Amino acid sequence: MTSNVINVLVPRTVKPGTTIDISVQVDATLSAPITMPVVKNTIDLYTTDWSGSGQGIILNEDGSLHSSVHPASRGSMVSLFGTGEGALTPQLPEGALVISTLIRDVG
Repeated sequence: MTSNVINVLVPRTVKPGTTIDISVQVDATLSAPITMPVVKNTIDLYTTDWSGSGQGIILNEDGSLHSSVHPASRGSMVSLFGTGEGALTPQLPEGALVISTLIRDVG
């Protein structure tokens, strides 16, 4: 994370093609609102340098960063960090931060 990035959760009731006013509060100080357009979500994985390209934030079951130097063991689990999954069935509670899906290797 960097000091010039603010991550937010956008409620699913906010529709693409509209605008929304956003304010930032730090301690007791509230910024003036800015109007931002709401665009259609895209699915992305977070990257280690937060640039949107390069090495994804993918952790092996032991917590190490997945790479050719530290590959996942066959049959182990990895964690991927992403955004923009859109509507899910079943729906998660509004503001849910944790999404966990177990995918098994059938190969």
